[in-house]
Amino acid sequence: MTWPNDRYELGTEERLPCCWTQHPGLIEELYALRACRDEIYQSPQPSGHAARYWHSELRQVIHAAATIYAAGCRTGHRSNPAPVAADRMLQRRWSEANPVAGIPDAEFSAGHHSRYAAYGWLTHPIVATALDSGQGRQPGPGMPDVILCAGTWWVPVADGWIQVSDPGQLARMNTSSLTPADERARRGAD
Repeated sequence: MTWPNDRYELGTEERLPCCWTQHPGLIEELYALRACRDEIYQSPQPSGHAARYWHSELRQVIHAAATIYAAGCRTGHRSNPAPVAADRMLQRRWSEANPVAGIPDAEFSAGHHSRYAAYGWLTHPIVATALDSGQGRQPGPGMPDVILCAGTWWVPVADGWIQVSDPGQLARMNTSSLTPADERARRGAD
């Protein structure tokens, strides 16, 4: 950081707050800038456009340092609140959040479910519509409480259905119950 601080006069008017080392997000941004600069200037075919882009990114990081990461630190460092990782209640609320809450069911039943499936979430009405229309199916008694819909597996939760993302579980589900038509549909969704 000595070289960019001196070369780009980052200490002038505290463009880069002195407490930058106490702001983890800012450290990540600066590290990414360094990696990008190394890649640009050590390339066998240097690019003037890439160098200009890097300088534009530098200005954005400097702006973010003063307005986002260290806002209010001009008169002395102000610590961030307790890390979210330590707040078990907040972690629980986040993990239980419904990513499509407030979206009208009419949008789901009108065939817009594929857009929400991209978020790994389906509502109960979407699943019911998919099952009724043949776009989804339950594999049978050996696998209760799961469905195959939009080319992947889903399991129920309180407010809807979440997509199965564990690779091991997916492999077991695919091996044990996919018909040839299911396998074609699954591959088509990939």
